Amino acid sequence: MTDREALHRRFAERFHAGKRIRPAAESQVDAAEAVLGVLWPESYRRVALACGVLSTGSLLRLIAERDPGFSDVQEFLTPRQVVVETRRSGLEPAGAWVVIATDCSGNLFAFRDVPSSPPGPDDAPVWLFDHDEDSIAVEAPSFDAWLARFLAYVKASDARGAPCSRPSGGRLAG
Repeated sequence: MTDREALHRRFAERFHAGKRIRPAAESQVDAAEAVLGVLWPESYRRVALACGVLSTGSLLRLIAERDPGFSDVQEFLTPRQVVVETRRSGLEPAGAWVVIATDCSGNLFAFRDVPSSPPGPDDAPVWLFDHDEDSIAVEAPSFDAWLARFLAYVKASDARGAPCSRPSGGRLAG
């Protein structure tokens, strides 16, 4: 298992709440990329193919109690939802954005300026579109760093005794 795969697995096992994890099919990811005319960063592509939709509502409690200065992620989108939400977002210029997840307030996490032809990026910054503030800002320097930040924050908070229950049901297939 690569370091990236281990990071993705730790994130899914720690934060996914609800039903069994259902990975996206490669054909679904390929179709979403084709419809949007972009190549997803390999880091995000790997999560979609290994984990699929992750529902991470347990992060909200931790983020709200400790206010670390960054947003929670509530739900990762299916490849089809990526297409729908990217088109619906109105983020400009069209074709330069890929919406990948939402927070508890309906704000959007996205990649920006992803290429339309090979080679695709290995990783990319995660941007937050805050609809209440009508602002767009870099949330993390890369997708993998974004996931690692949540894990590191929980580890530090757990050491300080912060309550954050481990969700049940986040079992990876395989």
